[in-house]
Amino acid sequence: MNNITINDFPDNLFIPTSKLNKIRREILDKASEKLLNYYKKDKSQIKDAKSRLNRFIKNYKSKSIKNNENNNLKNKNNSKFNNKLGLSVFVDTLELVEIASKYDVKKIYFDPSYLFNNPEEYFENIEQILTNALAKITTQELVWVLPSFISDNEIENCMKVLNSLESKKVPISIMSDVPGINELFNSNIYGNHTLNVWNNFCCEELSESGLNSLILSPELSYDEMKILVSKYIKKDIDLEIIAHGNLEVIVSNDDFSNLKDNKSLNMKKQDYAILEDKKRKKFKYKVISDFNNKSHIINKDCLCLIDEISKIEKIGIDSIILDCRFSNDNYTANIISIYQEGLKNPSKKNLNSLKNQVYSLSHSYLSKGNFLDGRLHEKK
Repeated sequence: MNNITINDFPDNLFIPTSKLNKIRREILDKASEKLLNYYKKDKSQIKDAKSRLNRFIKNYKSKSIKNNENNNLKNKNNSKFNNKLGLSVFVDTLELVEIASKYDVKKIYFDPSYLFNNPEEYFENIEQILTNALAKITTQELVWVLPSFISDNEIENCMKVLNSLESKKVPISIMSDVPGINELFNSNIYGNHTLNVWNNFCCEELSESGLNSLILSPELSYDEMKILVSKYIKKDIDLEIIAHGNLEVIVSNDDFSNLKDNKSLNMKKQDYAILEDKKRKKFKYKVISDFNNKSHIINKDCLCLIDEISKIEKIGIDSIILDCRFSNDNYTANIISIYQEGLKNPSKKNLNSLKNQVYSLSHSYLSKGNFLDGRLHEKK
C-alpha cells in the first residue's frame, strides 16, 4: 500500500511506529493464511491422492523386481554392461584441449565461459575459439559447454555460431542444462551436471526431452547410483559420473567478482573466499566469474575416486569424467594419464599406488564426496 486516506482524523492523534508495524504484520499474516488455504485440498482429494500414491508404490516395487530379474539375464549379453568404462574430460582453455586430445578419451567437454570478461567478447570470438579447439582434436568428440543461466538471446547467438560452423563442415556437440534445447540445435545434446539427476524417472524424462547423455548427481552414493542404473530400463542414453575434480557446488546469478577488488580481503584471482553458514561454521571456496559475471563457487576439496574404479565399473555407467577446469597443463596431463592407467589395470594394489600419485600432485585435500557414505548430514 502506497497511500492511505483517513477521513475525520482527530487533531493531535499520534500512532507509534510499533503499532503501525503490528498492523502490517497482522495484515500479512491474514494474507498468508488465505494464500495457504487457497492451495489446501479437501478430504476427498487428499484421499484420492493417497490411493494413487499407494497404487504407484505397489506397481513400482513389483515392476522393479521383474526388471531386476530381466536385467540380470540381459546384462550378460548387453554390450552396455560389457563395454569398457570410458573416460571424458572437462577443460576450459585451448591448451588443455590440446593436452586432452593426446589421450584416449571419448569426449572433451570444452567450457570457454571463463575466457572472456563480457558477452560481447564471448560471442565475437567464440566461433574462432571453437574452430581452433576442433583443429587440436584427434579422435575425440568435442563438446561445447554452454553457459549456465543461459538467456533466450544467448541461445539465439549460440544457434548462429553453430549454424555457421555447420556450414563450414565443423562438427561439434552441445552440453547444456536446458531440457528441450535439442529442438533448436542440429547436433548431439548432452546434459550438464547442473541438471542434478537423482533417479531413473529423471533419466527417462530427460531422454524424452532429447538429451543424449546425462551426468548423475555427485550427491548420490555408490548404492544409489547402482539402484538408479538398474531401474533405468530404457538404457537409451549414456550415463556418466564425475570421478575427479574440485566440484562446482553453487552457480549464482549474483556477481561476487567485486570480492577480488576488496582490499581488506586481500583476495587474488586464485585465492579462496571464506563462506560462513547460519551456525557460524566456516567453509573455504574458490569464487570464479564467467563472461556473464555469474559466480561459480568451487569446492576447495578435490573429489578423487581413482581407487574406486573397480567399484564404479560395477554400477553399469558408460564413462567417468575428470573435471580439469581451472588446472594447469602439467596437472591435467598427469591426472588423465593416472586415470587411464587405473582403467587399464584396476587391481587394488595398482589403484592405491595411483592414488598416492594423485596425492603428490594435488594442492587440495582429496575427498570421496558422497560416493561411499551418502549424504551424512541428512542422516543426522
